[in-house]
Amino acid sequence: MANGVLYVTEPWSVVQALDARTGKRIWRYDPEVPRDKAHDSCCDVVNRGVALWGDSVFVGALDGRLIALDARNGKLRWRAETFDPATPRTITGALTANTGANDRRLLVYKLGGKSELPESPAVVVQHPEPPQAADDAATLLRGRLLYQGNCGVCHGDSAMGNNMLPDLRFSPMLEPASWKSVVFDGALKAKGMIGFEKFLAESDVEAIRAYVISEARKELAFKLMPRDKFANLRPGTKSRFSAP
Repeated sequence: MANGVLYVTEPWSVVQALDARTGKRIWRYDPEVPRDKAHDSCCDVVNRGVALWGDSVFVGALDGRLIALDARNGKLRWRAETFDPATPRTITGALTANTGANDRRLLVYKLGGKSELPESPAVVVQHPEPPQAADDAATLLRGRLLYQGNCGVCHGDSAMGNNMLPDLRFSPMLEPASWKSVVFDGALKAKGMIGFEKFLAESDVEAIRAYVISEARKELAFKLMPRDKFANLRPGTKSRFSAP
């Protein structure tokens, strides 16, 4: 909020300016993000806010555009592509780009700057076929609950990782012996991944592995869905992470 005006974002990177005293809308800006871009988003078509500087409002659009608006009337001042919109990347945070590929690219802009951005690095996302694991409902439920209680705080929702930790769903350590050596025995303890032998049984660790592999199979199925199925997606409708 600035000068009695509250700036809020909606799904699809829409920005509104509201009179903080009355709630009356002053202006609304819709960047008209192509609806099939939802195909690339991990967490629905959300946006977590704008940045303010002087008389400008800045928003990161889902399709990768950094947009500057006139704070007084919502008119477009300028926009810049932070990555190729054809790549499987999105912006859902407060001006933070989520690449989904851990390429750790930080972009810094200066008001009035004239430089061109360097070419975005190629995104290579490998999705190998996961190994076999139990897939009965009881095991997967147990694995999900154990994952959420022991792993999710670091490794993220649905085991998909983040820009600091890898995507467990396609980890090379998913084979039973490798998984046990890391998760139960602590083979990677020196790198910060403790073993859980004091907290979990071996059967618990195997149930977590089964759950992670089930999430990998969901992701592979999702990637095979045609993009045009997302053309009419509305916020809050059933998405890739919705329960059946």
